[in-house]
Amino acid sequence: MGRIAVIAGQGDHPHKLAEALVKQGQNPLVILLLGQADADFDKFETAKFPVGQVRKIISTLKMHGCDRLVMAGKVTRPAMSEFKPDATAVKLLGSLIFSGDNAILDALRHHLEKEGLQVEDAEQYLPRSTLPKGYIYGDAPADTVRRDIKLGIQALAQMDGLDIGQGLVMQAGRILSVEAAEGTDKLLSRTADFVDPGGTPAVFVKMSKQSQDKSQDAPSFGLKTLEEMAAAGIYYAAFEAEQCRALESLSEIEAKAKDLGIVIISIEYEARV
Repeated sequence: MGRIAVIAGQGDHPHKLAEALVKQGQNPLVILLLGQADADFDKFETAKFPVGQVRKIISTLKMHGCDRLVMAGKVTRPAMSEFKPDATAVKLLGSLIFSGDNAILDALRHHLEKEGLQVEDAEQYLPRSTLPKGYIYGDAPADTVRRDIKLGIQALAQMDGLDIGQGLVMQAGRILSVEAAEGTDKLLSRTADFVDPGGTPAVFVKMSKQSQDKSQDAPSFGLKTLEEMAAAGIYYAAFEAEQCRALESLSEIEAKAKDLGIVIISIEYEARV
């Protein structure tokens, strides 16, 4: 078996993954995506490329003996002035011009595997906490919140085939906002203007897409998520059990939730809330 590489996007998760690989006796090569990777990788062997330099990344991986790779960290779409697609990227994107992120990730994965590079799930090297079924941290939600959670689950199930995000915010039976290309943090931030502080509690609902490849774009939440929720006046979080992954330890998540007064609930597509 050859060497493993980490394709690093934003956040601490790529760094934690690289550290975990070293502790497991591996020597990861970390590919830093310029404008995306923001952790300190000084202790690791790295190579840096702009988003879109697919051919150079593949050549570098092979030159360093890598036959496996893991994608970790959030990658936001760069500004057109920063996007430097090579011929391989242009070819991949050309047939997907009207497709969303999921289709693009699937196409990239298939291309990498055709090149002899196995794309693996980060969780097999760095297990992250997920909420168990039936989990509630904080006071049990009122019936109004439960109804909003059910409506949120139904809405996300209906949108499963659309590439428009994995979360939404509900209040008093209506959808305040849906996650789009901006990601979770900006979704929560822009929702602040729509939350009625005098109404029933607002709730953030986040589920995996039933059709998505979770090894590439698994839904996640963390301390920053809770901070953005509190800043927007949202104090209930409903995350899919055993699917939405905590970016920090569950004990850290619970401590932050207690400090901010946020209730966390695990949910499922089919189960009662």
